[in-house]
Amino acid sequence: MLLGHPPMSQYLRILCRTERPLPRAEIGNFIHEGWFFNAPPRFEPTLDAPEAAHLEWARFEVHPPGVGRPIVLHYATQDVLAHSIEELIQTLLDAGLETSHAALLQRIRASRQLITIEVEPLRMTDDAWEMLDATEAFVARSRDGVVFVSGEAVYDAALQPLCVLRRPTFG
Repeated sequence: MLLGHPPMSQYLRILCRTERPLPRAEIGNFIHEGWFFNAPPRFEPTLDAPEAAHLEWARFEVHPPGVGRPIVLHYATQDVLAHSIEELIQTLLDAGLETSHAALLQRIRASRQLITIEVEPLRMTDDAWEMLDATEAFVARSRDGVVFVSGEAVYDAALQPLCVLRRPTFG
């Protein structure tokens, strides 16, 4: 990392087929009850705040102990969802996976909700990664979703790869 340049964020996207809303409090309670850390993480908004139970939301911050920057969950608008679906489908088509992964393409097209998780990989602790993996799996399981990690893979609710996007490099 070059001095003076902020660390790069990584974005993980969870595309969900169910329309059942996912309030911030449901995600936060899952994390809180998971006991991933020695001390409880801080949430913005707090889990007992009235807005944490709202079905429509845009941003939810998880501040794990020992991690300098929050893990930020973004709930996408329908416009962002539509754009992301197009982008992900194009990524699979560009990788030549149209025939071999037709069912996955259909599943992505059927997505009704999108939650994007923003992390700063260089500042994550092992406990924060464990919490992140469990949270991704929880959201994907509870809302019939798949997890898309740019340049890496598309994963199922058990975080098993459905489609690997990284091409092997030979030197």
